[in-house]
Amino acid sequence: MSFKIYKPQILRDLFTFMKLYMDSDVKLLAGGTDFMLMLENNKIQPDLVIDLTAVQEMKGITVIGDELCIGALTTMTELAESALVRTYAPLLAEAAVSMGNLQVRNLATVGGNLANASRSADVVPALIALDAVAIINKDDGSRQELVEEVLRGSRKTSLAKDEVITFFKLKLAKVGTGMAYEKLGRRKSGAISLMTSNIVIEQTEGKITKARLVFGVMTPSARRARPAEDFLLGKTLTEKIATKAAEIARSYIVEYIQMVRPADLDRKELGYAYKLPVLEGVAKRCIISAYEKGGV
Repeated sequence: MSFKIYKPQILRDLFTFMKLYMDSDVKLLAGGTDFMLMLENNKIQPDLVIDLTAVQEMKGITVIGDELCIGALTTMTELAESALVRTYAPLLAEAAVSMGNLQVRNLATVGGNLANASRSADVVPALIALDAVAIINKDDGSRQELVEEVLRGSRKTSLAKDEVITFFKLKLAKVGTGMAYEKLGRRKSGAISLMTSNIVIEQTEGKITKARLVFGVMTPSARRARPAEDFLLGKTLTEKIATKAAEIARSYIVEYIQMVRPADLDRKELGYAYKLPVLEGVAKRCIISAYEKGGV
């Protein structure tokens, strides 16, 4: 297999090449962790590979006003080690540090994690829980879309062929916000996620004013368990309420799978036989943890 490689230095040159090769099979290369596997397994046969790693406009972590802005080429290591991310979005830092091994984290990017749209993506569920918005550019303009809405299923996104994710932005955590993360894997490090729990809870005087419950890997693409979120609103958390919210979350996940891909429930390799019972316990722990952190 042979293909051309182009390494632009600025976004303008990137879009020039994307437009020039609009009718060809073009693949964008960020960290390349999944790209190399797909190439080796002949799952992709590109005509052109555009290496994004030199585009400085897609890098950096900054605070602008009341928003945390994260470049799409930010690596998992940079996310995990950023003081800004650890302060304003600790959930995202925890998700990043849980991904693969150090070598993978040094390469994998937050933009690539979303654009790949893998059901086992590590930081995408955290971005959804944080109501993150993706900044998507093309040659003649840009648009913004919630990360949750960019996803259209396993390996499917809303991105057009001439579009690229350049940045993410999310609101700085308010006082009274708590976050909790937990990952289920076959081992502590270097493992593909079997399930992740990403919880964000905001409270005022003990009453929950906002809740985000997002579970990764359980569905073709990460989703918010909205019925459980709605149940928590306005309540002062108790163990009984946390238990009920976790039960509602589990029921929602089952109902959603039955609606979109019922055959998945019988696929042994997806492991629902043990994941679904475990989900309730993990969700309950994370709900309580996030609430307690927000109350400090």
